[in-house]
Amino acid sequence: MSILGTVIVINDMLSSVKISLTYFTYSKWTRNDLTTAQSVLETNITLLKTSRALKAAVDFLWIGGQQLEISSTVCPDFDVKVFPDFSEKELISWENNILWLLNQHEPLDKPLVVWDVVAALVAFKQSIPKYVKHIVLKWLKSSVGSQFGVSGNLSEAIKCLSEISSRKLQLLNIISKLVVLKKAETDKVDGQSRVLEVFGGAEDERLDWTQLHSNSEMELRDRLVSYTFTVFLDVASDSDGKGSKPGYWVPNGTAQMEQWVVIRRKDIKNPLKLLADKVRTVEKSRRPSICEYIEEECSFCSASVPFDYPDSAVCQGVKCDTGNGPRQKLFRCAVSMRICPIVPVWHCVCCQRWASQLAPSPLFRMPGYPSDFQSLSKSNIDDEHPKPWCPFCGIPLKKLLPDFLLSPSFV
Repeated sequence: MSILGTVIVINDMLSSVKISLTYFTYSKWTRNDLTTAQSVLETNITLLKTSRALKAAVDFLWIGGQQLEISSTVCPDFDVKVFPDFSEKELISWENNILWLLNQHEPLDKPLVVWDVVAALVAFKQSIPKYVKHIVLKWLKSSVGSQFGVSGNLSEAIKCLSEISSRKLQLLNIISKLVVLKKAETDKVDGQSRVLEVFGGAEDERLDWTQLHSNSEMELRDRLVSYTFTVFLDVASDSDGKGSKPGYWVPNGTAQMEQWVVIRRKDIKNPLKLLADKVRTVEKSRRPSICEYIEEECSFCSASVPFDYPDSAVCQGVKCDTGNGPRQKLFRCAVSMRICPIVPVWHCVCCQRWASQLAPSPLFRMPGYPSDFQSLSKSNIDDEHPKPWCPFCGIPLKKLLPDFLLSPSFV
């Protein structure tokens, strides 16, 4: 019986912690050896402090390498002979540990940190993509339900997205983007690029996963916009246009979301259409000042910025004698759809979106698309502060500093 060992080399340079993980196969270990090695790992991990993702990776490599007593049968979807470094028992152990860890993220009081699982799946995908496909589809079937489990068709999974919790949708977005649809990864050592196909490289399968990922993000956006409209209606009816109550989440970007609904009206849900119609009929005098429409201007040249897309925008450029000047590419807030300011804003390293406002906490707790957003908005109590989590991926956001002075991106 073999077991995965992990060697950690910690190099602290320029106030940053760099970790090099190498793993190799040992012969049979005794319980004392395991205890000693785990103690070494725990001692080194304490040096990482804020490096939660790296700590998670070390923990996962340790768990995955253990030979656990698992009552399971080998999956017939892949041939273990093409991956001789692992025995059948080890592959089953990895599969069960990956699925177990994915299910551990369902408690919503835990931050969504899955870089360990992503790293393991990407590593396996380079050698046996069918093994990764088996694990991902098995998790997807358990998340979507029996309807998808019978056919295994991704189009059936798309039909069930409204019944899936927001947390599972966010996990699906991470896996589909960073594992399934990831094309290539550059090796940091030799600079070589290794192409990672989509479970065998079938174009139809890539299109199916792309559509599933797009619809999953659309489902989360529908929930976010619906909740924002509901809170806006509550504020408009209770505050007489004076604004949001202190301590409550503020429904910024209502005007931009109204424009988005007009653009995507044929694709959104009927309940969201009804909410949008109610928002549109609210008298201007009763609209909170924070929700009034203000023509957006470019942060670099003060040119007007039309609303075309929810995540990005392009300014019109300043008019001059020779025509319009350079047009700047700008980012919109992933939560409010407003133009992000120049000051440091939140950034998601997974979907590469930006946010100047944090998403409401109820979004992350939704077990599905709510049938009654009105009652859900009532749970937005004073002591429930928004967390810096990505509304589409659920992972902790990073506060990035801007480049030196201004750095416009010309179109």
